[in-house]
Amino acid sequence: MSHLIFDRFHWNKRNANENARFSSDERSIERGRIFDHAFSRLVIGPGVTLFGACTSVFGLSALEGWLHLAKINTTSTFERTQFVTRYALANIIPSIVWDRIPAQTVVKALNLNPNVLGSESPRLSWRRTRLQSLRGSIAGTAILSQLVSLVQVSMKSQQDYSERLLQGKETPFNVASQKEVVVRLGGKSSNVTTLSMERWGRRNVFPIFESATSEIRQLVRRHGFWDENDGVPIYWRVDNGSYGDPDTWKGMRIPKQWLLETKNQIPKMLLLEADSVGKDSISSIFSSDMANNSDLDLHEATQGFYQLSKLVEADAPPHQVLRVLLVDADSIVTTGGGRKRSVRDYVTSLGLADIIIDARIPLLLAIRDWLEHRSWDKLKSGSWGKKKRPLIVETPSSVFFTSIRSALEPFGYCVMDVADAGQQYGSIQDIPILVDEDTSLATIHTVRSLLERKLTTPENICAFCGDQGGLVELAPGEESPIFTICSSDIYDGLFRLVRSLAIEGHSKERIQEHLDSYVHSAAKQDGKRLGFPSL
Repeated sequence: MSHLIFDRFHWNKRNANENARFSSDERSIERGRIFDHAFSRLVIGPGVTLFGACTSVFGLSALEGWLHLAKINTTSTFERTQFVTRYALANIIPSIVWDRIPAQTVVKALNLNPNVLGSESPRLSWRRTRLQSLRGSIAGTAILSQLVSLVQVSMKSQQDYSERLLQGKETPFNVASQKEVVVRLGGKSSNVTTLSMERWGRRNVFPIFESATSEIRQLVRRHGFWDENDGVPIYWRVDNGSYGDPDTWKGMRIPKQWLLETKNQIPKMLLLEADSVGKDSISSIFSSDMANNSDLDLHEATQGFYQLSKLVEADAPPHQVLRVLLVDADSIVTTGGGRKRSVRDYVTSLGLADIIIDARIPLLLAIRDWLEHRSWDKLKSGSWGKKKRPLIVETPSSVFFTSIRSALEPFGYCVMDVADAGQQYGSIQDIPILVDEDTSLATIHTVRSLLERKLTTPENICAFCGDQGGLVELAPGEESPIFTICSSDIYDGLFRLVRSLAIEGHSKERIQEHLDSYVHSAAKQDGKRLGFPSL
């Protein structure tokens, strides 16, 4: 099959850097949302109190100004009203520090007739002093405290906004710079989604997660923030078991520009993806009950697909929906009546998804590809020549070990652990070793230990890693020819393959047929160590 070049999603550093930038529209929307949140809180709390305090001070200042008026009315009513009003307004701020602006200053500032003021008397002076003390008490406590509250509310609104971003409860922005977006269900966490966001940026993938773990928060900080508290929404959170509840989706929306452009008769498409593998170790992928033990089970994925399909903007053009599910297609689903069916049959018969990406077969093919491309010259001489080709699997998982052994033995491989290989062959120096620990960091540590103890050489090691950390640490190179199989890297390539076929206008049936044929023949392609050409 010819290599597909998916231009609109082609991975390069330039695209990733452009996606990481924050547009002026995004910054404007963020400021608007913070202001709206702060305003709603101010109107209900400090704002009402501050308004009441200012009104009280204004009324007392107006009464004080009225006492300054001459008893004999020698000026117009308009001038007297103007003086009282401006005197009251002018003395609101000075009241905070128990001060006042003299009446003569207000008259001069307004160019009023000096006769508007009356003569001083001890009785009037005593009354004005009492009013000044009263408004000073109100302004110095109520107004000042509420001004401090206003600042605190503004700061709290900023903090609340950033926390909503981290918690996945802020409505996605509707900006022109974010278009043709894939929405992906990732369960509690998803290695392939993390890798996709690193490669494509936040504008092309919008994940749905079940929890705001420290890992998810770090992901948001890395891709969604431009400083400590300012950022944009890059994911939505749905509590486990609540995918079918419409209330959990309140606030989530899919702008019409997120729809993909295709060559179909209906040119617009909503692309929904689901990763049921999550962040578990690769060993769990080979569990016979993977579909039932995943943090994103089949029914949650289906419910998520259904709810998301209803969240597209009402004025969006007619569009089709493509649902893509990453799952172990051969794992078994047991019904209440005891009937056992494969996940592929179960999903297909109930129409739970349109496209199924098998999570296990590509990994097995990648292992076989590594074994078939390595040199076996040193193992063809002596007593080893007539035996099956040995393979050491270093893993704490009996499920993974057994699965690899049963998958490779029909192809002439003898799978064993390090101890058995040492007893049978005396040295493991030239025997290929497949390393899969519970985490990628543990896998990296084991590989380093094998090399530091000189038990083997780099070209005899294949490291199985679930996340991009292992891909970066152990990537093949001239100085370190360690072969790395990264499941998230393979899955990301398969998601892109489905995406590219959909954009080219292929039907769902054709995409599934093409995908299955592509996966099963991938390991036979020359010059492609992992069997999956770059898209």
